[in-house]
Amino acid sequence: ECGRTYRAKIFLDCTYEGDLMAMSGVTYQVGREAAEQYKEIYNGVQFGTEHHKFECWVDPYKEQGNRDSGLLFGIQKCKEYETNGSADYRIQAYNFRVCLTTELANQVAFFKPPSYDASHYELLLRYIEQGYWDSLKLNTPLPNNKTDLNNFGGFSTDFIGINHQFPHASFEERQQIYEQHVNYVMGLLYFLSHDNRLPAYVREDTLKFGLAKDEFQETYHFPPQLYIRE
Repeated sequence: ECGRTYRAKIFLDCTYEGDLMAMSGVTYQVGREAAEQYKEIYNGVQFGTEHHKFECWVDPYKEQGNRDSGLLFGIQKCKEYETNGSADYRIQAYNFRVCLTTELANQVAFFKPPSYDASHYELLLRYIEQGYWDSLKLNTPLPNNKTDLNNFGGFSTDFIGINHQFPHASFEERQQIYEQHVNYVMGLLYFLSHDNRLPAYVREDTLKFGLAKDEFQETYHFPPQLYIRE
């Protein structure tokens, strides 16, 4: 970025994304190859998989039952050519591995992010209204009453479909994608703890947790690193 050129016998790529390898001309694949290409079973588009799926049918339209009203935020139409095992451009969704705590003295309350939009979680609201409350289920215990929050089920911390341009994006464009993910994940925690349309038990379960006051103090207790999956 500074315009300098470096020469060495060996370079170590210590970036999270593998940028040095990509810039040096190493071949790589973005997206999923067709299952047929390498005679694999689980490559390409996958319908009806066992994990990260909705456990019941949820109306996908902005006005329930009205196809003409459009799809809710977060729902994407499949392309006509997409069949099970076909190649596509998608990469695994990104999120943040948020460090939460149940220790009241060490909690920072979930706050409303700058670009909060409750309509982004309408699909989740309908899912919970059907009786499925699992968005924060993958909350792995850590020492000192802390947990490591990760994605679980059909609707959780993964911001699905927003990261597809990330591998080839400029650093400025990546920053925009990063900020979108901050707003989404922080907005999810705020929604689950504050939206009065949710059942009381959901808000109560969420409010048992808070951001850890003694973690990530330079970034408002929110992890600075976006979870870039392979």
